[in-house]
Amino acid sequence: PTQDDYDFIIFEFTDAVLGGSLVKPRWFDITRQVRTKVNFKADLLCSIGYPSDRNAFDYEAETYEGTANFVCGVPALSKLSGMMSFEPDPAIDFEPDGMSGGPVFGFEISGNEPTLFLAGLLTNASRNMFNFLPFARIAQLLKKIDRPKEEWQSVGLTKKS
Repeated sequence: PTQDDYDFIIFEFTDAVLGGSLVKPRWFDITRQVRTKVNFKADLLCSIGYPSDRNAFDYEAETYEGTANFVCGVPALSKLSGMMSFEPDPAIDFEPDGMSGGPVFGFEISGNEPTLFLAGLLTNASRNMFNFLPFARIAQLLKKIDRPKEEWQSVGLTKKS
């Protein structure tokens, strides 16, 4: 792992979901439409987030008035080690600060059939470039969580003994 691998925190809710404390249908099943190779092909990438210059926190009232922004773009070469990127297209007219941690979705288009998949998590964005941690690198860190081998197989991942 590199220092960049610790740019996010993993919260595990497996026991709460399996125990019925959290309703299972409200959680994203990572076994569906996930690319497990670090370098994958996508025709279009999109991220959803809450940029701070368009959203306000009221710390006194403990409220958050949020407006999500949806940014799409074309794959680009990242200048950050271990990351993937896309260039917003069309160009954005706001600073994306605060969008970090948002999901990045990829679209692969074959004929008239688009395939949507979870590509990664946004970690660093500017008006010109959105860098994200590919899901395959996140999966490598998920495998380090101490769970029985059978549980990893049930979510489509393999854990070395």
